[in-house]
Amino acid sequence: MHRRIAGLHREERGVAVAQVGLLFAAPLFVASALGAAVIKAGNFSSARLDQAVHSAIRDTSSGIQQQGPAYARSNGTTITHVAIDIGTTAGGTPVNVDPTASAEPTTVRFISPSRVEQRIPYVTHWITGDGDPLLEPGEIAEVEVDVSKLTQPGEPFTLEIRPAHGLYATVYVTPAAASHLDAVIPLP
Repeated sequence: MHRRIAGLHREERGVAVAQVGLLFAAPLFVASALGAAVIKAGNFSSARLDQAVHSAIRDTSSGIQQQGPAYARSNGTTITHVAIDIGTTAGGTPVNVDPTASAEPTTVRFISPSRVEQRIPYVTHWITGDGDPLLEPGEIAEVEVDVSKLTQPGEPFTLEIRPAHGLYATVYVTPAAASHLDAVIPLP
């Protein structure tokens, strides 16, 4: 009987060692899994940061700007059309100024005290260019926008010519309070 009790005692000791080993090993497994998760999250965050930096560089090193005159045409009482000469920013990448483009189009936004309209139709007239729809460094295009259905007599408004990426050109139009507007009005 004494041997039996002694044998049980040895088996209990073996189980106790396995339990102690499990108590020490389990936190290591949990720490390993947590460490792997942190490293994976760090790699993901690093990739997202890299993507954000490249996007910011693209957006600040490309776009359009006014490069020449801007003017408005009127019917005598309201502004009907606005035209602005644009070019790419210095060292910028080409900008698609084709009004019918579906991929990365340039859009025009109309903003007045009474309304905001997106994707206003426009026409591109080339002043200098090579015949393709891309506005490239050194080229100048005139963007003409029909605002006749959007304007109110005497109401100021803003037009934003927005490429898919980068800086955009803005035209501020403040019609005179006169009862008759000139046919062509130079804009600042």
